[in-house]
Amino acid sequence: MPRVPDVDVRLSASSSLPPPPPAHQVDSDWWEEQEVSLCHITVKFRPTSELYKPGAIRSITPNTKKAILRLFICSRLSGYLRTSLLHCRASHLPLIYRKYCAEDTGVRMAAYKLVLIRHGESVWNQENRFCGWFDADLSETGVHEAKRGGEALKDAGYEFDVCYTSVLKRAIRTLWHVLDGIDQMWLPVHRTWRLNERHYGGLTGLNKAETAAKHGEAQVKIWRRSFDTPPPPMDEGHDFYSKISQLPTCESLKDTIARALPFWNEEIVPQIKEGKRVLIAAHGNSLRGIVKHLEGMSEEAIMELNLPTGIPILYELDKNLKPVGPMQFLGDDETVRKAMEAVAAQGKAKK
Repeated sequence: MPRVPDVDVRLSASSSLPPPPPAHQVDSDWWEEQEVSLCHITVKFRPTSELYKPGAIRSITPNTKKAILRLFICSRLSGYLRTSLLHCRASHLPLIYRKYCAEDTGVRMAAYKLVLIRHGESVWNQENRFCGWFDADLSETGVHEAKRGGEALKDAGYEFDVCYTSVLKRAIRTLWHVLDGIDQMWLPVHRTWRLNERHYGGLTGLNKAETAAKHGEAQVKIWRRSFDTPPPPMDEGHDFYSKISQLPTCESLKDTIARALPFWNEEIVPQIKEGKRVLIAAHGNSLRGIVKHLEGMSEEAIMELNLPTGIPILYELDKNLKPVGPMQFLGDDETVRKAMEAVAAQGKAKK
């Protein structure tokens, strides 16, 4: 195989390519336009060498150009990335950038990765009932979702060092299936009630659609998603009072975050900063609390966030544990879309 010379790619915002050098200076095939796809964005560029600078990126809309610039262009826009780029896959490009531009300022690079996964569908999810702290198990669909999540992580080549979950079996069993899928069932697992689902109080066991028909979808949405409005408390006469721990009798999302974040800060953050690869299998609202904290989301925005069941969520974090980009769902787009729509539809009355 002939040697491929080093490539100097100037990451400019130029909209056109300069003409190639005279044919006698370099082989013509060296100047063929190259195409690289990254994060569903296709970048067309022409490699350059010491004989001919600069090269340019072209065929980029303003939105995709902005995404490319955020990923690759440092504060010194004239910087060159020197590598045998023709031998690299598109997935290597962020690594190339980190290797050659790690000291540049103005762009936050990922230092850590964190994976979150909401448990698969539970039996009570299937029946569209408020579950909260009731210890419902996975449905058959939920088992499939958990296994599919493990397969997605395996296909993406993920491995972990430590895992965290709640004390509710739907999250624990989801984690089991995921770890089985990636052949890491030996990993240490920390279980804590602080990662439990939000306590739905007196709504526990009620059908969400029937409750919406009775009280209105707007009220049910407040009970389900409001940041600081809890549902009615669970009293001693409630059917499931004796089956749930004595700690809270109901919780708002604010309450849920207040007991989840100390565990995040005191237990999980130190592990991430030590370089441990962390996987958290938990619940819609405890994970919402972590997402709100990571992204600095408003109370209104977090109410509208739907986290699909059984879909691994990847965060790339900088050295201060701030996301360097949006959350990424691991799995095919259609599966993710359907899962998110199913979650959003749970609190609506049946037509």
